[in-house]
Amino acid sequence: TVPASKIGPYVGYRAPNFTLNDVNQDSPISLSSHSGNVVLVLFWTTTCAFCEAQMSALQMIYQVYADDGLTILAVNSGECENIIQAFGNAHLLTFNLLSDSGRDVSTNYELTAYPTMFFVDRSGVITYISIGMTDYWKMKTEVETMLGVQ
Repeated sequence: TVPASKIGPYVGYRAPNFTLNDVNQDSPISLSSHSGNVVLVLFWTTTCAFCEAQMSALQMIYQVYADDGLTILAVNSGECENIIQAFGNAHLLTFNLLSDSGRDVSTNYELTAYPTMFFVDRSGVITYISIGMTDYWKMKTEVETMLGVQ
């Protein structure tokens, strides 16, 4: 097991906790509240073409695996909530859309590019990091491995 003190945005470390507002529920959501679930933490912006391109794949994966314990926390960096909400509505997204308007969480996760996705296992440890666009099959394979389903 990974010691509780080993926290950072790196594979093999515990994912740094954060609490951000969900733009659709208008309520705070924290990473730690999803302990026991497999969590994909996606950092994105509405102006990133690769981010937009992978949203439909994320939505499909979420619909298939949410009942198996998958959570998606899509952390938008730097944009206002009404823009995030409009984007989510336009793309029929049903997973959590979180606002990191001050980019504090993005900074804490040492982002270098969008999209960046952190795959966090049921114990809160980062098992895989994808920088740049991740295709449907790669996401599906990682999620199935973490969930223990095929």
